[in-house]
Amino acid sequence: MRQVIYWSLDENIPLLRRPPETNINVAKVVTESDIRPLFRAEVSRLKEYMRRKYGSTAKALMPRGISVVSQVKDYLDDMKSIYADGGLYCQIFFNPAELKWDIRLSKVGALRAFIEKAISFGYLWKNTITKGVYKITDFEKKYLSGLSNEFIILSPGSHIIGLGLLKGDRVIVIKKWLKPPQKVVDEKSTWKDFFEANSIEIEHKVYEGVNLIMKFFNKMKGKRKFIVTFSGGKDSSVVLSLATQAKIDFTALFNDTGLEHRETIAIVKELTNKLGFSLDIIEAPGNFYREVLVKGPPARDYRWCTDYLKINPSKAYFEKKGPAVNIVGLRRVESLSRSRLSLVFKQSRRPDIIGLAPILKWNGLHIWSYIATRRLPYNPLYLVGFERIGCYMCPSANLSELHFTRQVHQNLWSKWSFVLNEIQHRIKVNEKWQKYCLWRWKGLAVKKRELCKAVGDMSLFKIYEYRAT
Repeated sequence: MRQVIYWSLDENIPLLRRPPETNINVAKVVTESDIRPLFRAEVSRLKEYMRRKYGSTAKALMPRGISVVSQVKDYLDDMKSIYADGGLYCQIFFNPAELKWDIRLSKVGALRAFIEKAISFGYLWKNTITKGVYKITDFEKKYLSGLSNEFIILSPGSHIIGLGLLKGDRVIVIKKWLKPPQKVVDEKSTWKDFFEANSIEIEHKVYEGVNLIMKFFNKMKGKRKFIVTFSGGKDSSVVLSLATQAKIDFTALFNDTGLEHRETIAIVKELTNKLGFSLDIIEAPGNFYREVLVKGPPARDYRWCTDYLKINPSKAYFEKKGPAVNIVGLRRVESLSRSRLSLVFKQSRRPDIIGLAPILKWNGLHIWSYIATRRLPYNPLYLVGFERIGCYMCPSANLSELHFTRQVHQNLWSKWSFVLNEIQHRIKVNEKWQKYCLWRWKGLAVKKRELCKAVGDMSLFKIYEYRAT
């Protein structure tokens, strides 16, 4: 779901709403998906990617102000667009074959690189380009001393119209821009500046959320129990805080699948202590690994785990509770199906349960602004780039996230690897099936084919049959 923000070119900060004043200099920025801050740990990684690719010029290429990020959904694995200094600055992407991150400059970052002479560039004789191959001799004035193989393509008027890759005496165009940036903002900014500039919009969202919970509680008090679903993720943490702020009588519900990250378990305990709410814990079946040996690993196209670990245990819990209002942390920007939800809705699987979604209209910047200004504890996995928090080996996770878990939580991952070893032997596939987490698809999915092609092993592009023979 695309998002629109407005970048103040005077203060170098994103604005959550277009300012009413006509004299404020802003740029409209459209992002690919939900948008959030680029966290400090990610900024440090960005510096490392810059240094690795651009050498001594890397420091000059870093954004001057704060950066926000959105995830690119159609990439093979994990790709994030970073917006800074007035627009789309660069993209970082996880190379699944090499299991490492890389960076590519975009409009605003390319303009900065041109100013700093950080990468090669050349002037074309026309104002537009097409994707394809140009000869280096097609460019009139050239600078060819950049460390990377990137090549900025300029119009005769010095406007950036595209980005190419240098291959010998050729330039292969990979990006073309019909609306090149006219300037890159140099003003420094901080998140404190962002909070101050957007405080009215943020507090308005908070007021709406708290007011919705209070009104619905007063309407349903004595008729239904109020239960806040709590996953240990950022959205449900905010909803818990709003419910506490609304001073309603509720119970929080945590579904412990037995496959949670240790960071998730820790934040559940910390937030429970901080906010002081009553917590019910659903204990999922304890024989998940045995089920995997029988059924095969859960996959994006084979989601038997959802019913087994979440829906069935949750259904049993709510059946005992009777009619209830389930306050949830769903947001419209997360998916097309959620974009159709109302603030109050009936749950299809549990018609006696009324769903209430107080942060339905929030985006990621609203969420993280609330967390920061209220000093609310949050799951530290977000700081290293996790977009969602769930089971540590969830097939919906990106390879980048699973690879991080495999490296950092080796004891946890060894349990999963032990089961996968048995299945790998049974279905007669090589070690790349585990290395690149190809078990995330059972059938012939497009991304499975692309990943097999990227790692150079099409023998793994087949339907996996897990039944023991």
